[in-house]
Amino acid sequence: MARPLRSLTRRQVKLLHLARVIGCVALGAGVLLADDPTAGLTAADREAVADLLAGLPVTLMVSTVDPVLTVLCDLRVDIAMPPPAQGTAPPVPCAEPPGTTNSP
Repeated sequence: MARPLRSLTRRQVKLLHLARVIGCVALGAGVLLADDPTAGLTAADREAVADLLAGLPVTLMVSTVDPVLTVLCDLRVDIAMPPPAQGTAPPVPCAEPPGTTNSP
């Protein structure tokens, strides 16, 4: 039975994307870029996804704040905003380009 993508839960969509990743690896992908792949998942799902990603025979570059995933990384680069220099204004967050939105 076909279901529209919008009818899936966030968890189901995340798992669907992970299934596509496994397919890409099976077809020979050697590098995987993942943007917060465990966001919105339960603790059990986060651990399962982290183990799955860590077991793939690829170079994995991941952007995440999930400690379950970061402990499995061979190399970690923490990116933090440096404090503003004395006498300067704090950094201003980037605004979205006109005509774009992050809301669904």
